[in-house]
Amino acid sequence: MSTDDLTPLFSRDQGPEMRMGQGRILGWNPTTWENEVEWRGTVLRNLPVLAGTDAMTYRRGDVVVLHGWEGSWAIAGRYVFPGTGKAERALEFMETTLARRLALKVFGEAILEDTVDGSASIGDQNAGNDWINLPGSTGPTITDVEIGETGRAMVIMTARLSVETHTTDAQIVGAFMSYEVSGATSVVPNLARALELQHVAQTVGDDDTQVVAATMSRVHVASSLNAGVHTFTAKYSAANSGSGQRSTFSRRQLQVIPF
Repeated sequence: MSTDDLTPLFSRDQGPEMRMGQGRILGWNPTTWENEVEWRGTVLRNLPVLAGTDAMTYRRGDVVVLHGWEGSWAIAGRYVFPGTGKAERALEFMETTLARRLALKVFGEAILEDTVDGSASIGDQNAGNDWINLPGSTGPTITDVEIGETGRAMVIMTARLSVETHTTDAQIVGAFMSYEVSGATSVVPNLARALELQHVAQTVGDDDTQVVAATMSRVHVASSLNAGVHTFTAKYSAANSGSGQRSTFSRRQLQVIPF
């Protein structure tokens, strides 16, 4: 027998004084906490549980403390007898299995990402000084990034970069992808945290075409950010020393993991 009203547990004015008992778990669902507990030869089903991380480690056969009031019982905790190995098993679970589950859940929810599949090209730019949105293809952009007191976030950039020349002269051509931060903190793009593809085009014949391409990623930790909401936006630049050159960006992805 059970009730959703737990007020009598904490106030004598709401009913009889609280009782204590001892039960043994006969069945326990680790996901829903549905349970069967034996108390003095009677099987009690789906007792309320005074929640805590230890309840995630309950199993069949565990001896638990029962709190009772007005004919109802609730599971208040579990007995851990020293020297039986149960304390070690409980700590092992919370330090390994439970910690791993929580870490995966928190870390997974913290990964924010945006992808732009299309490609776009730019011509002459002053590399590292002029950072622009690609023509007709802005981003990737990640909004509503909450930065905490650490002031840090991991930024991962991935893209396919290609550079192309059509010339009879030796030239240098490059493609660069960085990121800008706006919102609670302003951070401008720069080459120090950019994807970078450069190629020196040597003269081979009349009006030769040369193309170099690569898919790459770079990880950068943004630091000294103010606590608050931020937006991360990919920005682009090119280093072209002559005419007839083109820098193309495709399959672009931006990921941000705030700490």
